[in-house]
Amino acid sequence: MLDSMLSEDSPPDVNVDMPCLAVNAGFDVYPNIAEPTDWWLLGNLKTDGVDAVIKAYRDGTTPGMRMNREMPLRELARRYGNKHSKKLYWKDDLICRWLHEWGADYMGGR
Repeated sequence: MLDSMLSEDSPPDVNVDMPCLAVNAGFDVYPNIAEPTDWWLLGNLKTDGVDAVIKAYRDGTTPGMRMNREMPLRELARRYGNKHSKKLYWKDDLICRWLHEWGADYMGGR
C-alpha cells in the first residue's frame, strides 16, 4: 500500500459525510475532519466571533485544512511512511495518522 501512496499526486482531501463543528469548553471551534488540535482550530467564538469562525471553516483556512487539500499524498507517505513497519492500517486510518504527525511537526516548527 505504501508504494502506491508514494506515487499519488492528489492530496488526502479527508472529509466527512456530515459536516459539523466541535466546540470545547473554552469556546474554541474545530471542524470534524480530524482531532481537535491547534492546526485544525477555526477560531474562538468569544474572541473571534461566529462570522470569523464560519468564514475560516467555509474558506478552509486552518493549516490542517490547507494541507489536507493541497499537499500531495506522496509527500505525506515520503515523510511519514515506514516501508519496514509491521503495523497494519486501513488506508484512511494511515492517512489520518500522517495528518496528525504532519500537524505535530508543523506546530513544533512554528
